[in-house]
Amino acid sequence: MHILLIKTFPLSLDDWERVGIIDRELELFKNISKTDNYSFSIGSFGDEGDLKYAEKIKPIKIIPFFKKNYFKNSFLFKFIYSFFLPIIFKENFKTFRIIQSNQFWGSWILILCKLIFRKKIILRQGFDF
Repeated sequence: MHILLIKTFPLSLDDWERVGIIDRELELFKNISKTDNYSFSIGSFGDEGDLKYAEKIKPIKIIPFFKKNYFKNSFLFKFIYSFFLPIIFKENFKTFRIIQSNQFWGSWILILCKLIFRKKIILRQGFDF
């Protein structure tokens, strides 16, 4: 079963590395991938720079949502663009059986995938605002 993990909007893998939580956040998924019939991809709100973590987080695959986005430094345009991710990455999203968010911020992408592609979703919320 292929599962997509969507990071907290608007964070990248670089952000996780900078604060020292990348290993902690992904260790569980890496271990599950080794023992069960599950594979994971992570949707990051980073650019092509996030691909440098491919070897570190293997076997998890990386989808940098803003790889080709010209507005990646503008929060407003990133936010607006994020609503179109299910369409822009349609072929990717279709391959996942379950889509999980890492936090509430970014969950609108899951909801859109639920509505458009009828995907199962898992909404994780680590803290209350």
